[in-house]
Amino acid sequence: MNEKKTLEVILLFPIAPGGAGILQFIYPRLPIACGVLALTTALLYLNWIDQLISLDPLTGLNNRKQMKHFYQSWTKGRSDTSTIYLLMIDANKFKTINDTYGHVEGDRALRNIAEALRLGCRDLAKRANISRYGGDEFSVMFEASGREECEKLKEAIKEKLALINKETEVPFELTVCIGISSSSGNLTLKQLICDADEDMYEEKKNAGGR
Repeated sequence: MNEKKTLEVILLFPIAPGGAGILQFIYPRLPIACGVLALTTALLYLNWIDQLISLDPLTGLNNRKQMKHFYQSWTKGRSDTSTIYLLMIDANKFKTINDTYGHVEGDRALRNIAEALRLGCRDLAKRANISRYGGDEFSVMFEASGREECEKLKEAIKEKLALINKETEVPFELTVCIGISSSSGNLTLKQLICDADEDMYEEKKNAGGR
């Protein structure tokens, strides 16, 4: 969503002044070109500000604010039969990575997880909100046909992460645990997150991760 909006604004920047230049030639007494140039510059600036307050600077993913907005928008516009699913993703033994290899490698681990989420969600039928929830926690929220689709996404994310780790030759083991919850519009976002966290910590406990 944010990438599409940015691309649209960037494409508008050379096109709009070009068209304004033609009109300026036809109507030389009107300050058309200056007005359009000022407007497109303002749009670029506002889009930049929106990126600053909406995106996580390290991973380029949405931040928690956008996750909340996504759920609120879905709740208002949902149909009676739609169900939204939330995946909460947490890196295993992330503190050990930071303590052993330093924060630079810790940041690389977080970027690898973010890329695995992007690649894993690429083939979803409906748009997903992928966010960095905070620290080493991430979230994916999307409409799905059922839990089976979420389980497939879980495995896809883990497979993509393993492949990315191999390609980037990270010097540490990097895995994630993923919890799932769902809502038909009857839960608050806080309840939805708590349910996914509970499921995720159960998986983490069984996997021996911390």
